[in-house]
Amino acid sequence: MGSPEPISAGDAPSPGAGTAPTGEGGARPPLSASRKALFTAVLVLAPLLLVEGGMRIHYRIKEGHWGVPDRYQDRYETLYERHPYLGWVLRPNARYEKRSDETTKVIESNAYQLRDDEIVSPKPPGRIRIVCLGGSTTFDVGVTDNARTWPNRLEALARERRPELDVEVVNAGFPGYNTATSLINLSLRIVDLDPDLVVVYHGINDLTAAQIPEFRSDYAHGWAERFVGEPGPIRRALRSSILFAKIEHSMRRRRDRAAGRQDAGVEVTVPDEATETYRRNLRTIAGICQAHGIRLALGTFATARSQFEEPAPPGFACSYTPNLTPAELQRSLREWADVVRAVAAEQDAWLLDVQKKLPADPQLFDDFIHLNDEGARAMAAVVYDELEAAGAWETLAGR
Repeated sequence: MGSPEPISAGDAPSPGAGTAPTGEGGARPPLSASRKALFTAVLVLAPLLLVEGGMRIHYRIKEGHWGVPDRYQDRYETLYERHPYLGWVLRPNARYEKRSDETTKVIESNAYQLRDDEIVSPKPPGRIRIVCLGGSTTFDVGVTDNARTWPNRLEALARERRPELDVEVVNAGFPGYNTATSLINLSLRIVDLDPDLVVVYHGINDLTAAQIPEFRSDYAHGWAERFVGEPGPIRRALRSSILFAKIEHSMRRRRDRAAGRQDAGVEVTVPDEATETYRRNLRTIAGICQAHGIRLALGTFATARSQFEEPAPPGFACSYTPNLTPAELQRSLREWADVVRAVAAEQDAWLLDVQKKLPADPQLFDDFIHLNDEGARAMAAVVYDELEAAGAWETLAGR
């Protein structure tokens, strides 16, 4: 029997040999694809779950609840629904609360998908029904609740000062609407309410379209970007996460700003075509009202800073028109107010010169254009007084 062959270093058993399976040539078998995926998911999800847990504890201490803060929730899902011709409308009988350290703002819709009380149809005999068209400055996103919007305050004021009249004022404003949207809204929905008077208060959303380069008179160049598709089931599930909701909220704000800006940093002069489009749309609204025997009142647009002080005062800027310098924004608002006055005169509409009559006082505004509770009260008083001066209440009572 010969002596055994010497064992080389490469052939020596490694520590732990025999305690774990080895593959061909003594190497450990590679992890399966499923195990790799699981390991990666744990590495990714663990820190996210830690962040989510920390945020929930933070907001539980700060705001008193474990859920997603209202400011990160998407109104487009909870309050709005798609419409084939208007883009978005309110969901019927919806309620939305936005809480902050200072206050809670509540928005409620009726069955007719407007921010108002329920509307009786057909209209009761003897009732004077006034419908207010506009964007977020008529919808009144800056006030505490429905009762404090300027259309609702106008109704309360009219009933107080004209108790012999059965006056109803309907808020048909909606965030983002401009004169083009409102003429569609008037044609397809509002005329069915049988209004005696339609009040139109528009300006800044049309300027949002006007300040985007390569203006188009159908507003398509600045309209499609405002709307996104309905979220799918996975996205809706992810929105229960504070972290996801916060990230999505930040992205949504950037998208909304970009929809109005598109060419950031470009200084634009509002083209004459945009001014004439604004005039055309007001005339079209007047024509629809005339065709249905509805009286019309047109309002000039007010801001928190003076439109008549030159140079434009500090803070004269709107986030919806970032391509306009303060001087150009001021010039455009004055010029478009003249358009409103001219159309009111030629169409036999009542003029509500809000631009001149409502004080340019930041204490009345939630921001540069949106009224707060006190501002809505002041706005309602201006509208009432302008209608009073025009003899509108007597005219409407005699219809």
